[in-house]
Amino acid sequence: QGDYYFGELRNVISTLTGRVWRDNNHSRTYDAGEPTMGGWTVQLQACADGGTGCGAADTRIVATATTAQDGSYSIGNVTSGNYRLRFVNPQSHVVGGVWPTDPLINQGSNAPKAGMPWISIEGDLPQVVQNQDLPLDPGGVVYDSLDARPVAGAGVHIDGPAGFNPAAHLLGGTATLVTGPTGEYQFFFLPSAPAGTYKLSVTPPAGYRNSTLLPPAASALDMATCTAPGLKLDDVNGVDPCLVSPQGRPALPITAPYFLALQYPGSSAGAQSAVNNHLPLDRISALATLIELRKTTSKLTVNKGDPVPYTITARYTGASTVAGVSLVDTLPPGFKYLDGSLTVQTLTAGAVVPARPLLQGRQLTLENLRFAPGETKKIQMVLAVGVGVGEGDYVNSAVARRAAGDVSNT
Repeated sequence: QGDYYFGELRNVISTLTGRVWRDNNHSRTYDAGEPTMGGWTVQLQACADGGTGCGAADTRIVATATTAQDGSYSIGNVTSGNYRLRFVNPQSHVVGGVWPTDPLINQGSNAPKAGMPWISIEGDLPQVVQNQDLPLDPGGVVYDSLDARPVAGAGVHIDGPAGFNPAAHLLGGTATLVTGPTGEYQFFFLPSAPAGTYKLSVTPPAGYRNSTLLPPAASALDMATCTAPGLKLDDVNGVDPCLVSPQGRPALPITAPYFLALQYPGSSAGAQSAVNNHLPLDRISALATLIELRKTTSKLTVNKGDPVPYTITARYTGASTVAGVSLVDTLPPGFKYLDGSLTVQTLTAGAVVPARPLLQGRQLTLENLRFAPGETKKIQMVLAVGVGVGEGDYVNSAVARRAAGDVSNT
């Protein structure tokens, strides 16, 4: 027996469903094996007047749901009207939902049009509005430069050009995000965000410092073309989003660049979303053993004027190539470096190459060393005992530095 309503008014009850997952291949469809996000809050919002023209102050939350471990959610008892979705991660950051997911995966008569921020539920029969998904494209991951593990508790901040107002131009309205256990961060520009250069900065949690081992790209990333001067990005996607790194999560060895400056052309000028822009931090406790130094000499007892052959071996324990390392050796009082005696060899069978150190008083500095993972370098030089050196024990100290920080024992 059928149901007959004969034109009487009734309250049609519908359901919205969807999923939150990390879209590793950026296909905008969920594929088996892609990580799903449980414990996220999904908010169903509506204007107080039932229309679609209200601002944030006049938007109310009419229902909420929490994603299951498989990333799925369902919001029931939804009456006819106009709605939009908002997704909030476990760190209380708004991540998506200004418009209902990507229109490519919303098929049928109820599919939202491109850029349309509202879901309209109409008609006389209940509906199940499916695929109201959030395929995640995080801006990147804050990670440990030595083992590539995500770093929680890091504050990622964004500054913008003149006229930039985070409350009006960023989804969620905040310019600073604190990373959770996954280390992920994301700043989502709203259509009104001004064009110009945006700059990222990171406030490390306790035990970390901003990376000197893996410095950022010197230039800005052009978000229109996914290019940067002097760099080649492995953007296998070729279209929006711009893949700064092909890896969704950092993995050793680190070879992709990262950017702290983003050149944003504006939403109407073909801006892409920059994703996989992973930000490294150096773990302070591990830096003292990143390069292991050992100092030896074949002469433990010398007389004035004697030459003293001296060897330093530097073994790099990191998993990613590092450049710009300086070896700083402070000579004992009264000892002199014999000009032209310093050589560098990459063990075990590298060529012995002459090198000219920088001398400032007793401090001898060998600059711009580059180490591959597991590499050991042997530095040899000859010192001379000055006539003013008296009897006693004399010790020199050597340390490896990267930028302003020590990265070795002494």
